[in-house]
Amino acid sequence: MLEHIGVAVVHDHDLMRAGLTAILRAEPDLRVVGEAGQAVGLAGHTAEVRLDVVLLAVPVLEHDDVRALRSLRRRNPDAAFLLLGTSADDDSIHLALSEGAAGYLLHTSPQQKVAEAIRAVHAGERVFSRAIQERLIGAFLERDRRDAAPPVLRELTDRQAEVFRELARGLSNAEIGARLHLSEATVKKYITRILATLGMRDRVQAVVFAHQNGVTGTGRNGHSPSASR
Repeated sequence: MLEHIGVAVVHDHDLMRAGLTAILRAEPDLRVVGEAGQAVGLAGHTAEVRLDVVLLAVPVLEHDDVRALRSLRRRNPDAAFLLLGTSADDDSIHLALSEGAAGYLLHTSPQQKVAEAIRAVHAGERVFSRAIQERLIGAFLERDRRDAAPPVLRELTDRQAEVFRELARGLSNAEIGARLHLSEATVKKYITRILATLGMRDRVQAVVFAHQNGVTGTGRNGHSPSASR
């Protein structure tokens, strides 16, 4: 006998929600057991049914959604939560994962991928769109880079660190600006702040410090920049 997966659908647009539920109902092993415009409105519709997967398709997780999800998780500890969002920004990803989401797909995902993801999270797997995976990997690598950096470098902002790496390669202010899409004046301000943060008197000392601490390889053409640049 075919085992059915009970799915609740949350989508803040009525037509989109209707279309999504129609797609899921066409799958022989998926059974839509509840639907709502917001997660907070789902509780009353699923109290008497087996809830296996909650598909939450909202642009941004609101505080009411988070509270409702926590309530649903308490009542359905075995249910998996899958988000279908419009953004791959770090805040949305972090909030979704911290609230126990088993997967995060972008709304541009093919319809069949959504059904496959529902089956996967129900089976205990984690599923993420490629863009989400890349952000997670990037955040992991960035954390490792920061942990490995000399303590003083951790005081730099991400943008300052980018400028510092280009500075250490021996690039002029104009060249750094071209690479990072910044004006030359803005680059100069960044370098002034970087030198102050690192306690350096000039850019030559900063480049030497960078090379000694493995922040970058040798400068362009193997030469260090002149202090006048």
